Amino acid sequence: MAMSYGTSVGSRLRRGSSILVPTLVCLFAVIAAVLPYGSAGSIPLAPLFPLAAIYFFVLTRPTLITPIAVFAIGIFHDLLSGGPLGLWALVYLASYGVGAGFRLLFIGRSAGAAWPGFLIIAAGAALVAWLFASIFYQTFVPFVPVFGQMMITAALYPIMAWVFSFFLGAGEG
Repeated sequence: MAMSYGTSVGSRLRRGSSILVPTLVCLFAVIAAVLPYGSAGSIPLAPLFPLAAIYFFVLTRPTLITPIAVFAIGIFHDLLSGGPLGLWALVYLASYGVGAGFRLLFIGRSAGAAWPGFLIIAAGAALVAWLFASIFYQTFVPFVPVFGQMMITAALYPIMAWVFSFFLGAGEG
């Protein structure tokens, strides 16, 4: 009878790839969020895909997305968007923390039950982003575009959650 000294290489590779899937999905979501939408001169109100992805993964598989990964995702978003460095890192980390607190409320419930929680997260994220940007630029930035972006994101969350669940299933191998 052969002795087993741990898990197989294949299972370790599958575990490693499943850990990477949420972070890679969030990084791709950042790229999708900063793509130019609309016509020149219009106010871009693109959904904030990374916020939805972080919330989804912290609720469904919190061990697969860490605060360090969330911070890196936020800095990546800051660098690509050209905004104040640390803005999205702060927003995403705060959302991660609140989402982790909400997690216990949603265990064993349908995916639709998580939507009200996301509405709260999106509203808080809009407020934090607006406040941080206003302090950074030393003037009150317009709130309507920030609020509009969060409303679009919140409205699309159920669709985005369905897409993210597909990637989560693919990462489990």
